[in-house]
Amino acid sequence: MLKKIKTNITATKLLVVLMCLMILSSQSIYELSGWGKYLKLMMFALSIVVGLSSLFEEKLVNEKGGIFFFLVFTSYIFVLYILNSYNSGEGLTSFLITYLTLAFIFLYFRFNKLERYTNSYLLSLLTNIIIFFACISLIMWLIISIFDLVQPTQYVQLNWGIPHFIPSYFYVYFETQNVSFGSFTFMRNTWIYPEGPIYSFFLSFALAYNVFIKNNRICSKSSLILIITILTTGSSTGIIALAAMAFSRLITYLKKWGKLINSLVVIAATITLGVTIYFVIRQKTLNSQTSLNVRFEDIVAGYQSWLVHPVIGDGYGNYSILLSKMSSSRLVLNGNTGFSSGLSLLAAYGGLSLLLIYFIPIFKGIYIGGRNNINILFFSLIIIFLLLTTIVQTNFVMLITLPFLLTLRKKSTNQKEHI
Repeated sequence: MLKKIKTNITATKLLVVLMCLMILSSQSIYELSGWGKYLKLMMFALSIVVGLSSLFEEKLVNEKGGIFFFLVFTSYIFVLYILNSYNSGEGLTSFLITYLTLAFIFLYFRFNKLERYTNSYLLSLLTNIIIFFACISLIMWLIISIFDLVQPTQYVQLNWGIPHFIPSYFYVYFETQNVSFGSFTFMRNTWIYPEGPIYSFFLSFALAYNVFIKNNRICSKSSLILIITILTTGSSTGIIALAAMAFSRLITYLKKWGKLINSLVVIAATITLGVTIYFVIRQKTLNSQTSLNVRFEDIVAGYQSWLVHPVIGDGYGNYSILLSKMSSSRLVLNGNTGFSSGLSLLAAYGGLSLLLIYFIPIFKGIYIGGRNNINILFFSLIIIFLLLTTIVQTNFVMLITLPFLLTLRKKSTNQKEHI
């Protein structure tokens, strides 16, 4: 029996490695180049195998509560699918695959022996892989984008916004965007992603997990790699998230000091955080007023669209409702029809019925964190901030984080190594 358990664990670890690679491909240039539907199908297949195999873990199959929730959730997804088919919905096959993947990942987090601790095996491995590739992208960014030592090997079409061609370097590094801070302009480090905010999302998630869940110091080597790489993306969202994480981490250390020192540190840190956020927003306003205005406008447009049908939304994939709420100057003069807020998009597409899939796990993380573990509270707040400010609602990193937060009560706070 012990040999069988070890064999099952080894097989699961191999599948989790493959799953991490699929997760990293989410919203990448590879996915946008036409591989997207195949990558989603591969991720779906992996989630089914990993999820169902987890049900056969020793003695865990008797936990009927998790199986009941899985059945209820999958039924709920099919109900939303049917509602959207009568509600001007588009891309419903993708909708079904995306959220059924989430359901099977729930089975993995709930039942698999690798996922017995708050420090998740899957998310820890994903974080380590992101750190490794952050090092690679930093080196390539310096060699290619800063020192200009390598010429493009080919040009590929980027289907993000208005389709255009971008330089590719051996198809493992791409140059997509410039960014300016004051008088300083440089090529963003976007690695294999179409823009800085998307890559910054992966890095910010990894940093939040590394600091708040793995409980590593924010000045550790792994954290510093992520911090430096976030700065090279030139993403204002990433910089604000970074400042918020540094502030939050400081708060967790205050129990060691006296009340007077605590108060002074909190005041100083709050001022520093406020100044950092103000500086970032001000520079964005001076250098790229359109970018900043678009972010605020998207949040408002999503809110206004949600008010039309607050319970069931205006139909999954019904982008026309959002276009109708955008300013005419933005559409006519700039041709900027892209969206930047995942949370607003969810509200417009599916209303409260779709938002619940995200809100219940995140607010559960906030609740459990507020009662038992302040690090989980901060991690959950960072996740909802990233969802609000970045178009990552169907990114696999976001999707696997939801069942992780949902199953926290079943996990031990023991931070020892996994099996």
